[in-house]
Amino acid sequence: MKKLTKRIPLPSCTVDKRLISQLETYFNTRIPALLKKDLTQMMSLYDLKNPASLRTYSLTIVEGKETTQLESIKQYKEENFDQKIRAIKMHLKVGRPEAIDLQVVFSRFAAPYLEISTVSESVKKSISRIGEQIQSIFESWSNKNHIVSTSWFRSILVLAPIALVTGSGIWLGADPFFLGSSLGWVLIFSALLAFNLYRLFPLVSFKTRKHVALKRLGALLMLTFNLALIGFYIFVLFVNLGLFTIPAWMNGF
Repeated sequence: MKKLTKRIPLPSCTVDKRLISQLETYFNTRIPALLKKDLTQMMSLYDLKNPASLRTYSLTIVEGKETTQLESIKQYKEENFDQKIRAIKMHLKVGRPEAIDLQVVFSRFAAPYLEISTVSESVKKSISRIGEQIQSIFESWSNKNHIVSTSWFRSILVLAPIALVTGSGIWLGADPFFLGSSLGWVLIFSALLAFNLYRLFPLVSFKTRKHVALKRLGALLMLTFNLALIGFYIFVLFVNLGLFTIPAWMNGF
């Protein structure tokens, strides 16, 4: 039997216990219904009375240096996750051999994804539908953070300041050669801006217990510093090109 494995990207989202619970409900109801024929054949082959014996599921939560493995999110007693949470992995296997091996992975600063492996012909035909059904569960938890990670947004973020500086510099009468040769730092600062925005708006964020979000505060400070640095460099550049003059009140500094 030939095994097929497919990885399907999931929407950027905010992960909480309710989302995990919704996904577990899908695993417990829709997946068995999809595999009803396969499970019936396997139960007859192995002389089994309970289809649950053909199913294994684990929920792995990584918080700081601690890794916890649960049978269900219901076993996680806290209302929200610890602020040190790094990843959550949901892993379902059904059948012998596995008619379906399904994983949903949420990792901080990485794109969430669904991975499905199967040797069942019926599941192979249904992989796209399974992906669509799981993606539809995310409607209440999805956010717009994925926009920050798209190539077109990053390209605009990096190239727009250069285009604006070049256009305004030429309009103000700067020498095009010297203006162009001085834009290297603007490019670097703009690339750093794209990186800082990605850290501020991750593809996966977790709903955690209330605490002072030092990492987010640090990211905001870095973003503010980054913008100030871009503005200051452009000002200094235009002064050196003779397009701006330093105000008299600044000469004393």
